[in-house]
Amino acid sequence: IIGVGISIGALLGARAAAKLMHPLGPYGMMLVAAAILGATILITRVANRRETARGPKDKASDAEKPITGHGGFRLVTRDRYLLLIALLVVLLNVVNTSGEFLLGKMVVAEASRVAGAGAEAAAARKVFIGEFYGNFFSWVNLAGMLLQMFLVSRIFHYAGVGGALFILPLIAFSGYSSMCVVPALAIIRLVKILENATDYSIQNTAQQALFLPTSREAKYKAKAAIDTFFKRFGDVLAAAVVFAGTQLKLSLAAFAGITLSLTLVWLGVVLLIYREH
Repeated sequence: IIGVGISIGALLGARAAAKLMHPLGPYGMMLVAAAILGATILITRVANRRETARGPKDKASDAEKPITGHGGFRLVTRDRYLLLIALLVVLLNVVNTSGEFLLGKMVVAEASRVAGAGAEAAAARKVFIGEFYGNFFSWVNLAGMLLQMFLVSRIFHYAGVGGALFILPLIAFSGYSSMCVVPALAIIRLVKILENATDYSIQNTAQQALFLPTSREAKYKAKAAIDTFFKRFGDVLAAAVVFAGTQLKLSLAAFAGITLSLTLVWLGVVLLIYREH
């Protein structure tokens, strides 16, 4: 249910931004976003106060107890299962960000080809890129919402949490394999729509569910470390891969090959998590 809310919010947010950008401008949109975030804080506090008041008092008091034990990073490095989840998050972000780089390069190249040269070319390129990404994210959010509403619970029922983790890397593997052979915009567009939609729905839900059998300390400390440091560390590694590849003047097919090799490592980590889980 929470995942469906996330997916619907992403779809409505993208459409609302497109409608409100012209009358409000970017700074007005920032104020709208800040107001919505403020509203979510109030909703969270009301929901927490209501549920803790109506539930058993012993559980409510347990929830308020300080979380003792080791810090988040120490918990991750000392527990094989948590360390594998951290590696999963790092590899997922490296592959996803590298794919975004491939898509961006091909969109800019196609925009230059369509716009051509001349005084109006720069404006035409911006229009092409804006329309492309508006359409792209609409499809991503729509597909993510449909996956969350109709497939996630059924996949968990038949394949389990561990089995659901294989879906996204297999999609990435198929897509980047095709990119190595035919580096075309239509292919990377389809790959990234499927990849991002699956990431926001099936993958995100499965990753949250991985923490269900862990301790209270792991849920609050190790998960916080994984969701912040290790996730951003994956972005940093992706930036390093892009920088190195750009300096070496690698082709798009070569970039796709590097991303493909990282996807194979990702699949290996998922297999180990499947056995542990």
